[in-house]
Amino acid sequence: MINRTFKGRKYKRTYIGGSQKKETQIFLDVQDADNDFKNCNWFEYRRIIITLFDDILHVFLSWEILLKNLSIVFLLFSLLFYKSIFILLTFFGISLLIHISHLILIKFRKKKAADYNYVLSSVLNEIKQRSGLNLDK
Repeated sequence: MINRTFKGRKYKRTYIGGSQKKETQIFLDVQDADNDFKNCNWFEYRRIIITLFDDILHVFLSWEILLKNLSIVFLLFSLLFYKSIFILLTFFGISLLIHISHLILIKFRKKKAADYNYVLSSVLNEIKQRSGLNLDK
């Protein structure tokens, strides 16, 4: 399993090369897709994959933390306005919707982490077969 730590918060994904089109071109250049991956630079491909997935997971974790904190804030607001049932239910409902969004985001992050683990394992296996090096995730 992959274990990463991130500093700070990041709410928007950064593309490798600055744009989605450039990122796709970088992947195609490294993979040498025209030649059926025979001349693929697996070390560079590993570096790019790690950069890509670390960025994606960092964004997911940042949004998870934000949604969790917002859910708690709205729940506390609902408790502050316990005398007005309308305001209490409004803030509680908002808190509940945000919490549900948080849980959905956790599910997506876990899927991305599983994809990351699979792709990185495949790349490391390919590196081991071609060069004999045994690298860590």
